Amino acid sequence: MNLADKAARGGGVTLAFQAVKFVVQTASLILLARLLTPEDFGIVAMVVAITGAADLIRDFGLSLAAVQAKQLSDAERTNLFWANTGIGFVCCVLVSAAAPLIVWIYDKPELLPIVFAVAGVFVVSGAATQFRAELMRSLRFTALSTTDVLANAIGVGTAVLLALSGAGYWAIVAQLVMVAVATLVLSALICRWRPGLPRRDVSIKRFFRFGGGLLGTQLLGYATKNVDSIAIGAMYGSTTLGLYNRAYQLLMTPLNQINAPLTNVALPVLAKVQDNPVTYGRYLAKAQLIGGYVTASALAISAGVAEPLITVAFGEQWPAVAPIFALLAIGGIFRSVAQICYWVYLSHGLTGAQLRLYLFLRPAVIVITLAGLPWGAVGVAAASSIGFLVDWLVTLWHVHRVAGVDSMMLLRNSLRAILLFGAPAGLLAFAGSHLFVAPLASLTAGVACALAGATVSAALFPTVRSDLTTMLDFARRALGRPPRPPKEVVDRSPLPRSGRRDDRGGTAAGSAGTITLWDYLTIIKKRWRIFLTVLVMTLAVALSASAATPQTYIARSEATMQLGVVGTPRQISDRYPQALSLTRSFAALATSAAVLEPVIGRLGLDTSVESLARDIEVTIPNHTVTMKIAVTAPTAEGAAQIADAVAEQLADFTGQMIQIEQPDMLKLAVIPASVPEFASTPRRGLTMFTGAVTGLMLAVIAAVSWDWQLSRRRIRADRLHAQLGS
Repeated sequence: MNLADKAARGGGVTLAFQAVKFVVQTASLILLARLLTPEDFGIVAMVVAITGAADLIRDFGLSLAAVQAKQLSDAERTNLFWANTGIGFVCCVLVSAAAPLIVWIYDKPELLPIVFAVAGVFVVSGAATQFRAELMRSLRFTALSTTDVLANAIGVGTAVLLALSGAGYWAIVAQLVMVAVATLVLSALICRWRPGLPRRDVSIKRFFRFGGGLLGTQLLGYATKNVDSIAIGAMYGSTTLGLYNRAYQLLMTPLNQINAPLTNVALPVLAKVQDNPVTYGRYLAKAQLIGGYVTASALAISAGVAEPLITVAFGEQWPAVAPIFALLAIGGIFRSVAQICYWVYLSHGLTGAQLRLYLFLRPAVIVITLAGLPWGAVGVAAASSIGFLVDWLVTLWHVHRVAGVDSMMLLRNSLRAILLFGAPAGLLAFAGSHLFVAPLASLTAGVACALAGATVSAALFPTVRSDLTTMLDFARRALGRPPRPPKEVVDRSPLPRSGRRDDRGGTAAGSAGTITLWDYLTIIKKRWRIFLTVLVMTLAVALSASAATPQTYIARSEATMQLGVVGTPRQISDRYPQALSLTRSFAALATSAAVLEPVIGRLGLDTSVESLARDIEVTIPNHTVTMKIAVTAPTAEGAAQIADAVAEQLADFTGQMIQIEQPDMLKLAVIPASVPEFASTPRRGLTMFTGAVTGLMLAVIAAVSWDWQLSRRRIRADRLHAQLGS
């Protein structure tokens, strides 16, 4: 079996197992969404959004460094195992020590035990790292996929059982722990390699050089992908973060099931042919088709049918997730087609060049994402999609510059798949989803219209047909069948790779053209004055912004549907479904003019109905008849007064609407709001934390840029001196 057949077979096996894993994780999303509340998901997401960076440090890029290496001895593998396990232990200690800081940032004491529980996962995951790397390096994709599927099934089963028993957010924490433990046990049992004792005479510095650059890139990428969750959780609370987290997880479930496993297949294959530009370009173009036609098209269709999809999957209590998911799915399209650039960096060993780009690019994406924060979770989702579009375009340009890859070919292929295939299918899915009122019928109609649109696109455009034929040949190889002869040739060959450019504008091959993480630390040490100046200035700006931000307070009142005590127990029980339905209807009235106009008149507020409605958020906990009304206002007393007035006016207004023989059997009871003791904004802890992270990024960029400029000046001066001397 040649390398192409191995790659296709490995990709086919991986995608088949990932389909099973996708079903398992989707079932987890659906079941847990019906058993837990948005606040439960939001509380765990607060912890994971921050501590997830430690998981990247735990890996330190050593897993992919081992896979990418052309030669790897057993002693080196053993030392890598102990290095990952040791780093995992250090991460566990550091995260545990940082638990009070995380509690302070979010102002939620219940996060403390969750942080301790999650910290232990790093030790277990660190021990599993090199077992999984060995399975990848040996191209044992079936074994690797089997461990993923079984570990996730064990984690999901544990979470569902605990959720049914009323464990709340601890069910999600248990899922994280069980997946890590099961992954370690299964990987160690399936892998044929066993680590020995560490050896001091065997160096693994070359792996740390590769992994150091990759780690910096991954940390910047992680910050880009999680700054939205941290900011939403700190500014809007665990409930809003829970809604955003469900939309984000529904997006990332298919993305992770495709992108990460295909990286496991593509990286060893592309690394083996990196010295053959023609073969490398051909493999790269074929691999790109999966991201363009499969992943991107599926996300476009999902965005089109977001509303009925969320209702069918999560239930009618999660309608606020739909617009967030639709916008995130559009951004996911750009993330899926950008995956090919990540493979180029890794397969060529260009982690230093990737880190150098991300030092500038990822902070820009973070700024774009945070720009949507004033508009809530929906605004953050829209801004995040714009940020990932910018990230994709800039990265395409950069891989051409450093690796000689034909970026225009990659751009043409992606745009062809998106504009001629995915976008029409997504638009028709949106139109079809509005043909019916029932959610399941709307979802079915939307998907059917999308499939019809995809069929028409394939019939109208020969290039689309050619791409689909190539993917069909890939599927045949994956099943062990010979590919059919191609009927037409489409230009997918990249320009010959001319070599990687170094900092002086020349070219360099191998690791000589790569700047590692240690090089950046050396630069910072040399330019420490610039580094400290920029860092202090950024912290000063953050402190000034915190001081200049006006204070706001959030007060919460409750309005609960009372079933009354008139009638038999069976009659009282029969009224519960009616109360659930009425509660959802009444929640929509809380921000209507019929309720808010009397409130404005009674309290003498100088505002409009539309403006006041934007400051009110109404949520309904799962399987309850309670409406929680949260009001944001400039003063603590004002927030409490408005929250009470809205709840009381809603009770009066809805009391007139309930027309039954005995009105006392069904009515709203109001629980007044407490006057908040602390302001909700500005969150000085979050502001200073964000300022410190941003300041570190800008300080590194300033130090590196300053050093680069001085180096260029010295080079010009040396050249001029040499010319004058000659």
